Amino acid sequence: MNGVIVHVIDIFDDLPKDAYQTTFNDCIFERADAGDFLKKAKEVVALNGYYGKLTLNDCTFSSGFTTGYFNFGVAESYLNDVYFDTETAVSMQPLSWARIDKFVLDDVSYGESVTTPFRFLDYMNTKPYATVTFKNMVLDSSQAGYAGADQIGTTKIVSDRLIYVGEDPTEADVPAFKGDTARLYAPVSGSPSEWVAVTSDPIAAEWKVIE
Repeated sequence: MNGVIVHVIDIFDDLPKDAYQTTFNDCIFERADAGDFLKKAKEVVALNGYYGKLTLNDCTFSSGFTTGYFNFGVAESYLNDVYFDTETAVSMQPLSWARIDKFVLDDVSYGESVTTPFRFLDYMNTKPYATVTFKNMVLDSSQAGYAGADQIGTTKIVSDRLIYVGEDPTEADVPAFKGDTARLYAPVSGSPSEWVAVTSDPIAAEWKVIE
């Protein structure tokens, strides 16, 4: 079951591929039965994108969906100031005939319903490989994980998320992408308060103190 299905497909020979673009501005994705959800027998996806390019600006994905945005071979996706309160915020699956080149998450945030902020479903076996960028994101450590680590493969991750933690991440399990920063909620004078992730791990990354 799907909500909005965006198929930007190569069907017009006279339309340049660069023009295969869909943009959502100030949108709210909400189930019609919000407040009294009907029992769902399978996945309910709010936005299913296929091929072309897709941009989301200042959008909200309300609770009740299994997945907020399912990127199924969308070449370029730009999520700017987007709030997710769906079980899985984003899923990404590149295809051999519909490649994913760029996936940018800029100022993306998550609500209490989110259990999986990002799910990797596959990767490209030939160049150019996909690049996923996370920037301008501030999170609690409980929302810093991801699923499908074994499906990242050749995908390049560029991340500088700020993750707030309750204790030293070298002594407690804190998920992260390489390049993320962990910062204590309550710094202790004379003790380290910030660390940078030197590895990517969905459960417990390795961290180095920022001097």
